[in-house]
Amino acid sequence: MSGDRAPRSWSRVSTRITLVVATVLLCGVQGAPQAALPPPGEDPAADICFLRTLGVLQDFPESWLSENGPVSPGEALVLCARVHSYVTLRIGEQDVTQPLDRLMRRLYALRKAQAAPLYGINPDDWAYPAALYIQWVDEVAPGRAEQVLSLAGRPRYECYAAARSTIEKAWAAYEEAQADPLMQWEAE
Repeated sequence: MSGDRAPRSWSRVSTRITLVVATVLLCGVQGAPQAALPPPGEDPAADICFLRTLGVLQDFPESWLSENGPVSPGEALVLCARVHSYVTLRIGEQDVTQPLDRLMRRLYALRKAQAAPLYGINPDDWAYPAALYIQWVDEVAPGRAEQVLSLAGRPRYECYAAARSTIEKAWAAYEEAQADPLMQWEAE
C-alpha cells in the first residue's frame, strides 16, 4: 500500500511545482516579480497570458486574441471545451501529460462516420470536435451546451476573464479539498 502512495504523492508534488513555476512566469513583468495577477477582467492581456500558458488558447489566431470582437458559437464551444478539459485533466486527474484536445479528437474520430451539423457547426469546421465534446458533457449535465452557446455574441475579453476565473476557482476548490482532513481518505 505504501508503494502506491509514493507515485501519487510525487505526482501531486510535481503538479504543484509546475503550478508554482507557471505562476512565477505569469507574475513576472519586465523582470520584476509581482504578488499576483490582477483579478480576471481587469487586464485582458493578463487573462490572455494566463490562458495561453495553460494551453487553453492554443491554435487561436493572434488577431483573435488581440481584438475584442464578438465570440462566435464555434469559438465559444472550443474555449469552453478546453476549459472543461483543463479542469478535468489538470486539476481533477492531476494529469499534465495529455493534451487538452485529446478527448475532443477521440470523440470526433469515433463519431465522424455519423457526423451531422451540431449546434450550427458543420463536421468540417475546426470547432466540430469541441461541439461533440460539449454535446457529450451536455448528456452528463443537461443544460451545459445552452450555457456555452449563450456566450456567443459576447465580447472576447469577457469570455477570457470568465475562463480564467473558472480555472482559478477550480484550483482553489481543489486546494481547499486537499487541505481538509475529511476529504483525505483512501479505499481500504
